[in-house]
Amino acid sequence: MRLFWLGLKSIWHDRTLLVFCGASLAAVLGPLLLLYGFKFGIIHTLLEALRSDPAVRQVTLQGDYTLKPSDIEQIHRLPSVSFAQPVSRTLAARTDLQKSAGGPVILASLLPTGPGDPVMGSNVVLTPGEIALSFGLAERLRIAVGEEVKTLNRRTQDSAEEELSVHFKVAHIVPRGASIGDIAYVMPDFIITVEQFVDGYEVPTARLAGRSLAGYVPAFAN
Repeated sequence: MRLFWLGLKSIWHDRTLLVFCGASLAAVLGPLLLLYGFKFGIIHTLLEALRSDPAVRQVTLQGDYTLKPSDIEQIHRLPSVSFAQPVSRTLAARTDLQKSAGGPVILASLLPTGPGDPVMGSNVVLTPGEIALSFGLAERLRIAVGEEVKTLNRRTQDSAEEELSVHFKVAHIVPRGASIGDIAYVMPDFIITVEQFVDGYEVPTARLAGRSLAGYVPAFAN
């Protein structure tokens, strides 16, 4: 007990020095604690978002361009690019979607996908005849994986209205937050077919006549 009181008296005697020592220690530890909190707070959150959310890593060119397949391949070969797919014009990259068994018709945007698409995940690769839907679009269509959905595009050809309708099997639904909006992911060839249809070209697979595809070279807007 005596030692305890002696200690208190010693602290009180050197109280000025103690205050300055405490201030010096705070001056050293304060910034270190701030940097530690910054690193494991904001920076950690940003890094986790980069790792887990492909939309954060997505780079979209502003405006419309005329890109050939060789241009897309050059972009894909850049060392900082892990996945790149060509996008059609906005007008040609839209379609009406409806559950094959019936239900609401939703206007959706068409986006291309392929092996390595981070939005799809490492285990999901679509094949011809398959489609992936954003979570919100699947919810509005009231559709689940394994069910069928049909696309519908229209054009006026020689004063007559023509339709291009294709049935797809829903192979994957993109988790909520990974894809924003009413998005349907398909193989690039189908988007090219829709663009050809909208531009008045023939679509042999649907037995639709039109401008000849001889010499046709696809061009992408982004």
